[in-house]
Amino acid sequence: MKKMSDYGVDAGVKCLDYFDDLYKHPFPLKKQDMFALPDHSWDAMENWGLVTYREPALLYDSRFCKPEDKRWVADVIAHELAHQWFGNLVTMKWWDDLWLNEGFAKYNEYLGADAISDGKFKMWKCSDAKLW
Repeated sequence: MKKMSDYGVDAGVKCLDYFDDLYKHPFPLKKQDMFALPDHSWDAMENWGLVTYREPALLYDSRFCKPEDKRWVADVIAHELAHQWFGNLVTMKWWDDLWLNEGFAKYNEYLGADAISDGKFKMWKCSDAKLW
Protein backbone atom coordinates (compact mmCIF):
# COMPACT_ATOMS: atom_id res chain seq x y z
CA MET A 1 0.00 0.00 0.00
CA LYS A 2 2.87 2.41 0.73
CA LYS A 3 4.11 2.15 -2.86
CA MET A 4 0.63 3.03 -4.10
CA SER A 5 0.51 6.16 -1.92
CA ASP A 6 3.93 7.50 -3.01
CA TYR A 7 2.65 9.25 -6.14
CA GLY A 8 -0.29 10.87 -4.33
CA VAL A 9 1.89 12.14 -1.49
CA ASP A 10 4.50 13.54 -3.88
CA ALA A 11 1.78 15.09 -6.03
CA GLY A 12 0.17 16.74 -3.01
CA VAL A 13 3.46 18.26 -1.85
CA LYS A 14 4.28 19.55 -5.35
CA CYS A 15 0.80 20.97 -5.76
CA LEU A 16 0.76 22.78 -2.40
CA ASP A 17 4.19 24.26 -3.14
CA TYR A 18 3.00 25.33 -6.59
CA PHE A 19 -0.15 27.03 -5.23
CA ASP A 20 1.88 28.72 -2.46
CA ASP A 21 4.13 30.23 -5.11
CA LEU A 22 1.36 31.01 -7.60
CA TYR A 23 -0.83 32.91 -5.14
CA LYS A 24 1.98 34.40 -3.07
CA HIS A 25 -0.01 33.26 -0.07
CA PRO A 26 1.44 30.31 1.82
CA PHE A 27 -0.78 27.50 2.95
CA PRO A 28 -1.70 28.62 6.48
CA LEU A 29 -1.98 25.23 8.18
CA LYS A 30 0.92 23.27 9.65
CA LYS A 31 -0.04 20.20 7.64
CA GLN A 32 -2.44 18.93 4.99
CA ASP A 33 -3.80 15.42 5.42
CA MET A 34 -4.87 13.31 2.46
CA PHE A 35 -6.73 10.12 3.30
CA ALA A 36 -7.86 7.29 0.98
CA LEU A 37 -11.15 5.57 1.81
CA PRO A 38 -12.33 2.29 0.27
CA ASP A 39 -16.01 3.37 0.22
CA HIS A 40 -16.31 7.06 -0.62
CA SER A 41 -19.35 8.46 -2.42
CA TRP A 42 -17.36 10.99 -4.46
CA ASP A 43 -13.91 10.99 -6.02
CA ALA A 44 -12.81 13.28 -3.18
CA MET A 45 -14.06 15.82 -0.67
CA GLU A 46 -12.08 18.81 0.52
CA ASN A 47 -12.17 19.82 4.14
CA TRP A 48 -9.99 22.41 5.82
CA GLY A 49 -6.69 20.60 6.31
CA LEU A 50 -8.06 17.17 5.33
CA VAL A 51 -8.99 15.85 1.91
CA THR A 52 -10.65 12.45 1.75
CA TYR A 53 -10.37 10.48 -1.48
CA ARG A 54 -11.88 7.37 -2.95
CA GLU A 55 -8.89 4.98 -3.09
CA PRO A 56 -8.43 5.06 -6.90
CA ALA A 57 -8.45 8.89 -6.83
CA LEU A 58 -5.35 9.02 -4.59
CA LEU A 59 -3.53 5.72 -4.92
CA TYR A 60 -1.47 5.04 -8.05
CA ASP A 61 1.13 2.45 -8.96
CA SER A 62 2.23 1.91 -12.56
CA ARG A 63 2.42 -1.83 -11.92
CA PHE A 64 -1.35 -2.04 -11.39
CA CYS A 65 -2.86 1.13 -12.87
CA LYS A 66 -3.35 2.34 -16.43
CA PRO A 67 -1.15 5.24 -17.59
CA GLU A 68 -4.18 7.55 -17.92
CA ASP A 69 -4.98 6.94 -14.24
CA LYS A 70 -1.88 8.93 -13.32
CA ARG A 71 -3.31 12.03 -15.01
CA TRP A 72 -6.68 11.54 -13.34
CA VAL A 73 -5.09 11.23 -9.88
CA ALA A 74 -3.12 14.44 -10.52
CA ASP A 75 -6.31 16.22 -11.63
CA VAL A 76 -8.27 15.14 -8.55
CA ILE A 77 -5.47 16.04 -6.13
CA ALA A 78 -4.94 19.46 -7.73
CA HIS A 79 -8.68 20.18 -7.78
CA GLU A 80 -9.15 19.33 -4.12
CA LEU A 81 -6.04 21.17 -2.95
CA ALA A 82 -7.11 24.24 -4.95
CA HIS A 83 -10.20 24.27 -2.73
CA GLN A 84 -7.93 24.92 0.25
CA TRP A 85 -7.50 28.42 -1.23
CA PHE A 86 -10.80 28.81 -3.13
CA GLY A 87 -13.60 27.61 -0.93
CA ASN A 88 -11.84 27.27 2.40
CA LEU A 89 -9.39 30.16 2.81
CA VAL A 90 -11.46 32.46 0.59
CA THR A 91 -15.15 31.68 0.40
CA MET A 92 -18.11 33.11 -1.45
CA LYS A 93 -20.45 35.61 0.15
CA TRP A 94 -23.58 33.57 -0.49
CA TRP A 95 -24.53 30.10 -1.78
CA ASP A 96 -25.61 31.34 -5.21
CA ASP A 97 -21.93 32.02 -5.87
CA LEU A 98 -20.86 28.45 -5.14
CA TRP A 99 -20.06 28.07 -8.84
CA LEU A 100 -17.07 30.38 -8.24
CA ASN A 101 -15.49 27.85 -5.86
CA GLU A 102 -15.87 25.06 -8.41
CA GLY A 103 -14.86 27.27 -11.33
CA PHE A 104 -11.62 28.37 -9.68
CA ALA A 105 -10.89 24.82 -8.51
CA LYS A 106 -11.48 23.44 -12.02
CA TYR A 107 -9.19 26.01 -13.61
CA ASN A 108 -6.52 25.44 -10.96
CA GLU A 109 -6.88 21.68 -11.40
CA TYR A 110 -5.23 22.03 -14.81
CA LEU A 111 -2.50 24.34 -13.53
CA GLY A 112 -1.80 22.11 -10.55
CA ALA A 113 -1.78 18.88 -12.57
CA ASP A 114 0.69 20.48 -14.96
CA ALA A 115 2.93 21.42 -12.00
CA ILE A 116 2.62 17.92 -10.50
CA SER A 117 3.69 16.34 -13.80
CA ASP A 118 6.56 18.77 -14.45
CA GLY A 119 4.82 19.99 -17.60
CA LYS A 120 3.68 16.66 -19.05
CA PHE A 121 -0.07 17.11 -18.43
CA LYS A 122 -0.75 20.29 -20.38
CA MET A 123 -4.50 20.36 -20.88
CA TRP A 124 -4.31 22.69 -23.89
CA LYS A 125 -2.41 20.05 -25.85
CA CYS A 126 -5.75 18.27 -26.23
CA SER A 127 -6.97 21.13 -28.42
CA ASP A 128 -4.00 20.87 -30.80
CA ALA A 129 -5.57 18.01 -32.76
CA LYS A 130 -7.32 18.88 -36.02
CA LEU A 131 -10.98 18.02 -35.87
CA TRP A 132 -11.75 18.45 -39.57
